[in-house]
Amino acid sequence: MTDKEKILEYIAKHKAAALATVDDDGVLHSAAVYIYAKDSKKWYTISKLDTKKARNLAAQPRFSATIFDRSDNSTLQARGIAKVEKDDDTIGEIMNAMAKIYGSERDYLPPVAKIQAGDYVIIRLEVEWLRFAKFGGVSAGSEDIFVEL
Repeated sequence: MTDKEKILEYIAKHKAAALATVDDDGVLHSAAVYIYAKDSKKWYTISKLDTKKARNLAAQPRFSATIFDRSDNSTLQARGIAKVEKDDDTIGEIMNAMAKIYGSERDYLPPVAKIQAGDYVIIRLEVEWLRFAKFGGVSAGSEDIFVEL
């Protein structure tokens, strides 16, 4: 299995991430989001236009995201540029994928569905840098901890 395939498998297993954004004043904001990865460099999340994260990304499109698994002490970190997805076919594909993610959770409706914050928007996270780290089962200082794409 290639590193890219391992990363896609990790994201499919760990669907939630902390998404960090910054506002016009340079104030950081972090929000929990569900992630769908079309490939290792193209991720998607759903939001509403008037959420803090969507407003921040519209003004300052840079993001950072982290997925964490406590059970094996691993992380996946990413950063890049966010854009609103405009392609209707892609939007349909992402909405279907997100419905499957939400449908597997105990509380079927995602958090964003429960707030009044405007229309839904699909945000494409174009990953420029990605680092997977598995700390469990390796010695301190090991060169086998990190994989970067």
